[in-house]
Order: sequence, then C-alpha cells, then structure tokens
Amino acid sequence: MAKRILRSQQPQINPAPDQDLANRHGVEATFFLVNVTSQYLTEIARLVDSGKLRTNVGAVLPLAEAREAHFMLERMRPQPKGKIVLAVGAS
Repeated sequence: MAKRILRSQQPQINPAPDQDLANRHGVEATFFLVNVTSQYLTEIARLVDSGKLRTNVGAVLPLAEAREAHFMLERMRPQPKGKIVLAVGAS
C-alpha cells in the first residue's frame, strides 16, 4: 500500500503535526506555510508569460466544479497527472 500524506496549510497555535497520531493512521504529516502576496503572484505571472516558468496542467475545470477538483485531490476520482486548475468565468 502506498504511503498516504497529510499536508496542512492552516496556521495553528502549534503548527507541528502530531507525528505519533499520523503514524498510527499510516500517514506522513507535514506542515508548511504559504506567504502569498500580490507581488509574488505578479512575478509568477510574468515568469509564466515569458515562458521561463512552466507547469504541467492535468485538468482544467470550471469554478462550479470545485467540488470535483477536491475529489480528484483526495483520490476519490481519478487524479490527473499535473495541476488541477479552476477556471473563473469558464463555461
């Protein structure tokens, strides 16, 4: 059986996950903090537009199908190889 991984992006009083609890459930628990700013997003967009940054997009879904995207992430549906993108205003 493949090892399951639990990742948390939620800031907590003690952000370190309980490793004993994770081990009892057969998962690897990690924590990471994401510092998203408009400046960082603008730079990422510039790099993508210039072709200096590429990513593999596995699926593009309209925003209305966000639930389906979560099912894919949670492996309740087939998971595409690559990023799952939610398109705002897509039909």
